This record gives sequence, structure tokens and C-alpha cells, in this order.
Amino acid sequence: MKCPQCGGNSLQAVSENSTQVKTSGGGYSAGKGCLGWLIFGPFGLLCGSCGQSQKTSVDSTSKTYWVCSDCGTKFRNLDDWKEEINKKEETCKMQIGAAIISLLVGLLFWIITGTGFMMGLLSIAAVCFVGLYFLLKKQIGVDWEAYYALEQKCTGRK
Repeated sequence: MKCPQCGGNSLQAVSENSTQVKTSGGGYSAGKGCLGWLIFGPFGLLCGSCGQSQKTSVDSTSKTYWVCSDCGTKFRNLDDWKEEINKKEETCKMQIGAAIISLLVGLLFWIITGTGFMMGLLSIAAVCFVGLYFLLKKQIGVDWEAYYALEQKCTGRK
């Protein structure tokens, strides 16, 4: 492994960590409030505040970079980057699966109910999934090109 900028071999691994905290839930539920109003009258609107629990999730990610001691260039660790691109490819495959499932469920609704409303909505969803597939596939291609360029500079392989 060598620096893609200066070709030096004095590299140090640096890890960058990021943490995201997400909070969901809590607050007032309009659905429960309306149902409470229908059952208990105006005081039933208070039912919208019942049973609300707040959930917090913490997501930590770590990325490894190489830093050249000679010139100070910072570049991605190839193994981590390759794994990240492979995960994007798996997500890309799921987009096509979601499009097929949307079309099949829409067709099932059309056969059962005889109306095409749900078929139309789910067909629109399928088109969106296919569009996302092509956008993600293009981004994956760009990522692979950048990965191979960096790999060639760092290892000298072609």
C-alpha cells in the first residue's frame, strides 16, 4: 500500500466515528383523539395523549482512512469502501424486488376488487422503485470507477 499522491509508504490508519441519535414517538396521536371523541365525546380528545411512548435509537458508524505522513494526503481504506459499495448493490437489487412485489399486489387488488385504483397507485410505486434502481446503479458505477482508480494508485495493480 502506498500514498496515491506522493507514492510514499509511511501511512497511518485513522478511524473516524460518527453517532446519530434518533427519537421517535411521543406527542399527540390525532387518530386516537378522534376515536376518543367519537366514543366519549369532547373529553375523548384527551385519548390522543394516551399510550404514547418515546423511543430513542443510537446508530454509530466508523470509517477507516489512511493518512500519508510524508504529504498529509488522506484517502479511504479500500476494504471498507468495497464493502460499502457491495451494500449499495444489495440495496439496488431490493429496489427491483420491491417493484415486482408492488406490481403483483396491485394486480391482485385489481383481480379481487375489479377496480384499477390500487393497481394504478402501486404501478406508480413500481415505476418509482425502478427509477431509484437506475439512479443507484449509476452511482454504484461511479463509485466503482473511483475505487479502481484509487486501488491502482495505491497498489500499482491494473
